[in-house]
Amino acid sequence: MSFDASACRRMADFALQKPPPEHVTRPEPKGVRVVRFVLPLDLCPTLNSYAQMQPWKRHSIKKQLLLLMRVQMPDRLPMLAGRPWAQAVRFSSVECDADAAWCKLAIDRLTPKNHGLGLIEDDKPTKLELHARWEPAPKGCGFVLLDLHHTNGVIK
Repeated sequence: MSFDASACRRMADFALQKPPPEHVTRPEPKGVRVVRFVLPLDLCPTLNSYAQMQPWKRHSIKKQLLLLMRVQMPDRLPMLAGRPWAQAVRFSSVECDADAAWCKLAIDRLTPKNHGLGLIEDDKPTKLELHARWEPAPKGCGFVLLDLHHTNGVIK
């Protein structure tokens, strides 16, 4: 089965327009959205899964993730100045641990390191305000949504 980014975007929009499930706290987005990515769950593994992978598999995931994110960018965008705001939402049928680090690889692709997208200077908390959470999705329909916003209107 191939990944359908358009269907995932529609599903995310629909889910986020509804009131959140009882366990979910949705932060109010800051600034203006610059780019939105939707990514398959297999390219956003949990820390436990990633730790068990062979080095070749880790490299393959990073490469595929970067290519998919490049394809979803509207144009070549400059690096955002200040402290951008981002949300990562893991839509899946199985809840993962809060500290499972499933969005780490995608967030790392936003930096210029290792030929990344160069949208943010760094992903440390002083350089990026990141909100990551899990929300339920039907079995077999999971994906990750990653929104990046600029918060001060200044582009570096």
